[in-house]
Amino acid sequence: MSDTNDTTETNDTIETSSTADALPGPTIRWGALAWGLIFASIAGVVLWLSTGADRRDAVEAWLRTIGPVEFGLYAILALGALAVVFGVVGLIRRGERQRAVRRRHEAS
Repeated sequence: MSDTNDTTETNDTIETSSTADALPGPTIRWGALAWGLIFASIAGVVLWLSTGADRRDAVEAWLRTIGPVEFGLYAILALGALAVVFGVVGLIRRGERQRAVRRRHEAS
């Protein structure tokens, strides 16, 4: 009886490992990770600025000194930074797609 159980366990192990080799590994969504890091860093900066009275006062004083031209330039700068982030995330997504296509071709 002991021999039969050992053989069955060995066969199960072999079948399991061959099935695991056939399945693709999990994919990491790098674009989502990049956006998560961006939002987390923005939230961290806002939290840090809002927790101290002296920091809040400094931000308020700075915002009162900004004129319309500076405000427009900061808005353009923020939109440019957002466009760069979209571009980088798009490049990351393109790489993910190419990698997925290569995996499918290698598996065939």
